[in-house]
Amino acid sequence: MDFKYSSEGYNSEQSYKEFKSAAVVCNNEVTCTVGKNILTEGGSVVDAAIASMLTLGVVSFQSAGLGGGFYMIYYNAETMEDYFVDAKAQASHAVDGDFYTGNEYAMTYGRSSICVPGELKGYWEAHKKFGKLPWSRIFEPAIELAENGFKITAGCETWIRVTVPKLKENKRLRSLVTRADGSFKKAGDIIVRPEYAKTLRHIVKHGADEFYNGSMTNDILKDIHDGFGFPSSISHDDFAQYKVRIEESVKMTLNDDHTLITSGAPSGGPVLAYILNILNGYHFTEEDWKKNRVLTYHRIVEAIKFAFYKRTHIEDPYFSDEVDELVNQMTCEKHAEEIKRKIDDCRTYSSEHYGEKMAQVPNDPGTAHVGVIGPDGSAVAITSTINHPFGSNVVGERTGIIFNDQINGFFFLEKSEDSLTYSKNQIGPGRRALSSTCPTIILNNSSTAATVKMILGGAGSARIINSTALTIMYHLWFGMNINESVKSRRIHHIWDPNTLEIEKGMDEETIQGLKNLGHKIEMVSGYLSTVQAISRIPGNKIAAKCDCRKGGYPDGY
Repeated sequence: MDFKYSSEGYNSEQSYKEFKSAAVVCNNEVTCTVGKNILTEGGSVVDAAIASMLTLGVVSFQSAGLGGGFYMIYYNAETMEDYFVDAKAQASHAVDGDFYTGNEYAMTYGRSSICVPGELKGYWEAHKKFGKLPWSRIFEPAIELAENGFKITAGCETWIRVTVPKLKENKRLRSLVTRADGSFKKAGDIIVRPEYAKTLRHIVKHGADEFYNGSMTNDILKDIHDGFGFPSSISHDDFAQYKVRIEESVKMTLNDDHTLITSGAPSGGPVLAYILNILNGYHFTEEDWKKNRVLTYHRIVEAIKFAFYKRTHIEDPYFSDEVDELVNQMTCEKHAEEIKRKIDDCRTYSSEHYGEKMAQVPNDPGTAHVGVIGPDGSAVAITSTINHPFGSNVVGERTGIIFNDQINGFFFLEKSEDSLTYSKNQIGPGRRALSSTCPTIILNNSSTAATVKMILGGAGSARIINSTALTIMYHLWFGMNINESVKSRRIHHIWDPNTLEIEKGMDEETIQGLKNLGHKIEMVSGYLSTVQAISRIPGNKIAAKCDCRKGGYPDGY
């Protein structure tokens, strides 16, 4: 579906700024300023990222909040160590996959679509390990906005208009976003979230354990089970047993000059790394972009198709010994060279050329990203999601939490007389679904010490992976500055269906050239995801770019 957000009152020139010491990017200027303020008070980049994301969970409630989960990449410049924090929502231990087969409503809307949220536990563990400022200070901006009110963004208005009218049962959500005259609220209207503010205050006082194994757990469970739709299998034990995973990041070298650090399985990080690993062998330069643009795009598309086929084999690594081996293969230079040799410069092929028929992976379009670089050179990239916009559409009467619909992120096996579609990403007790999000940090390789070159991530379902990859290529390989890299037209392919999506505005010569190579093209009038990016540029300055497709102004100092 194509979306065009209103740009009224938005100054796109302010979406790019340069700073001397630190910067924060996301799709909302208020949350960028929150993160900047935390850094000026001596907070760590993790403190700033959590404060920004908590605030984003209030104002961009269609995409993030305590009812969801996140992936975080953290790089400590002093120790030169990196961490991958997996705090994504998790299926209950009593979940029954057969119940959801053929029941799109149950997996997408209402209490049956909800997984155990990991967002708060992830913040708690990350702050304990990497934070500096008091827990209470991190929450202050989010509480103030939830209590006193905030303006609806153009993006939120669009999702209200597109999503909320689909259901009659989502009464509490409708109440939150409806004016006194019965019409839906629009950009600039004020929303207050008093129940959510109380929840945040309670967490400040009692900590995350109160959310996962305390009296608040009972309120959360009541909110879930009082919701509409089919019953939920989530129990108190599911909350009490939820654990944050702090794992090794996925890492690989980019053309000897840079090191990519991204999130591991079951995120989109391994797929991002695989695309870049295949294309590494071409040793792209600015000349390839200027003189051989059609061929360059063709090679990129072909690499994407191989990568998205491989994506269908990824699942929660805690439930399969094969996933680590698969990810190692995807980051292996020798294997990437073998795949590169399968790319034909003269034509594209049908989906079967890239791999046997597999079930496609569900999308996770309700996402929000924050990037932070601090004065010490440390950095965070964090992407949060409640899956679809407004998640399950269930809003807690007691807590004000908008709960995820992460069940929809799994694949449900269906058999027919003439085919058997299959995916590794199947639901099961305690599992975490495959995701497209891929928060990423890129380092400059040096004989003395590595420094952060880029921080980026995005929102927009499976398109996140390709948009992030293109932004990296535009900037590091094709000579564009970070402003141009984020603004440039994007392409998208997911292997099957065999259709290449292109943002309107790309030059006709390139489009026709791709058609001549056999690509079936669909022009997209809206945008292909959004990317938030930071880059260290000559003069030891920091360039920060918020994607003007969606809005937001970076902040820093």
